[in-house]
Amino acid sequence: NIKGESIQPQVITVNTVKPTADLKPDEADENLYIANKSGLVVIEEGIVKITGRLVVNGDVNFSTGNINFPGDVRVAGDVKSGFGVQADGNVEIQGTVEDAELVVGGNLTIKRGFTGTGHGIIKCCNLVQLGYAVNQTIECKELKFQKEIVNCVVKAEREISSEFGKIISGEAQAGFAITVNQIGHE
Repeated sequence: NIKGESIQPQVITVNTVKPTADLKPDEADENLYIANKSGLVVIEEGIVKITGRLVVNGDVNFSTGNINFPGDVRVAGDVKSGFGVQADGNVEIQGTVEDAELVVGGNLTIKRGFTGTGHGIIKCCNLVQLGYAVNQTIECKELKFQKEIVNCVVKAEREISSEFGKIISGEAQAGFAITVNQIGHE
């Protein structure tokens, strides 16, 4: 301790874990295992697995930091301003994305919307689905939205579409088609 006195270590009970095909033993150290694939290490009932899905049970904010994951990501809350999510797989966000950066190798679903002061950006290799977007930038292969896109810069390689939605102000470019209920104010 800080007074120079000895402190006895706490007795620790070591449970044996069983590796799966996701891990291989190290040739030089029998107590070391090496992952065969990228992902998140999970121990369930004494069995070590590597999963390709990361679940954030809340917001992406100061408590989590930025997320960078080689598989799929699910965020149960919001992605707050100044933070980012980067994933090689699909991303699902249950809440709202503020002025954040999302870089997605698969599909992106935002259950609510993407809103802020113009400092947010989405770069998605495939489909983006969201409720609405306000004052943000979206670059994707295809965009489907429910309500509205207001004062955004949207560049879709293929299509921008919404059965009942509207695009108001901003800039919208699509390689094949823009199919929405209304473009402009009136």
